[in-house]
Amino acid sequence: EGRAPGVAATLATAGDVVFWGDLERKFRAFDADTGKILWETTLGGPVSNSTITYSVNGKQYVAVLVGNGGLMAGLLRQAGIEAKPFTNGLVVFALP
Repeated sequence: EGRAPGVAATLATAGDVVFWGDLERKFRAFDADTGKILWETTLGGPVSNSTITYSVNGKQYVAVLVGNGGLMAGLLRQAGIEAKPFTNGLVVFALP
């Protein structure tokens, strides 16, 4: 779904949820068995790195780096996607 390629690794969790982001700034959670999109959001920049998960005091988090500097800007233009300049950052979501 979507026209943007993904260059980041997927993250599969023990809870059968798979997280994946693309160059069009979409970050999604999928059901590992059905492939159904469980949740999605649009980030401030393209996802071009691996997603990680971690736990603090029993609360689970998912973190993803976003940004389009250097090579990413060229890949975005090649895919026909307007690249916002240097929208780099770290986005963290708490899981329910």
